Amino acid sequence: TADETAEIMELRRESLIDNCAKYSLCSIPLEPDLNTKLITVRKYNMMYCDIAKVASTNWKKVVLMMNKYVKTWKDLESLSHAASVHDLAAAYKLRYEPDLSLMERTKNYTTFLAVRHPMERLVSAYEDKFLPTNRSPVPEMWQLGDEIIKTFPGNLSAKYPTFEQFLRYLLKTNDKNPHWDSYVDLCHPCNMHYDVIIHLDSISEDSRYLFSVVNAPPSISFPKSTKKNRNTVMNVQSHVSQTDATVIKKIEDRYNLDYKLFEFEKL
Repeated sequence: TADETAEIMELRRESLIDNCAKYSLCSIPLEPDLNTKLITVRKYNMMYCDIAKVASTNWKKVVLMMNKYVKTWKDLESLSHAASVHDLAAAYKLRYEPDLSLMERTKNYTTFLAVRHPMERLVSAYEDKFLPTNRSPVPEMWQLGDEIIKTFPGNLSAKYPTFEQFLRYLLKTNDKNPHWDSYVDLCHPCNMHYDVIIHLDSISEDSRYLFSVVNAPPSISFPKSTKKNRNTVMNVQSHVSQTDATVIKKIEDRYNLDYKLFEFEKL
């Protein structure tokens, strides 16, 4: 029910505040580029911190609809692929209000971010960027994939890096690509107040709650997924089971604050 979701949201906010204090994260200065990650719906005073690999394409669709930059969901679905949605969101300059400070921008807004289990997000990024799909037989990051195969020992005749090779690459390079950078570094949850914290595994209820808070019209709802996600929990377990346990442990340590702040269980 709505009351139960409101209670869950309150607990998530309290837990975040407690954990930010526990890990002494409240005094870290805000990155100047946080402004570029905040997407605004002025009409409903709603602001979203954009995190890749947590349904960000669908969130941008919602924002485009609420801002009336597209008229119907059908118009959105006619956009050929995710890149079109991201391009359209960028084209409408939803992100920038350079004349306002962050404090001024957020003061009268309902702010939210969406998170998911960190390992699940890494699997999603790995599969999306380094493995072929029906739509794209050549992986998006094939050049980096080739580099990873050459740099980290494995099957040299393999066409694509394994999940373990990808994780070893992350541990060695500290690559801050937004598809796998941490929630803490992307959205500064200890320095910026978020009214609503959405979890991907309860996105239907959580998004309904958000839309009720901002008084969105009944026509606005979170899009139902039309394609079966490859990164099911079972798929995550499959990748993890084939990966050296010490590598998994080191990755969990690297993303430790994401686990702790949002209370995700480590494997």
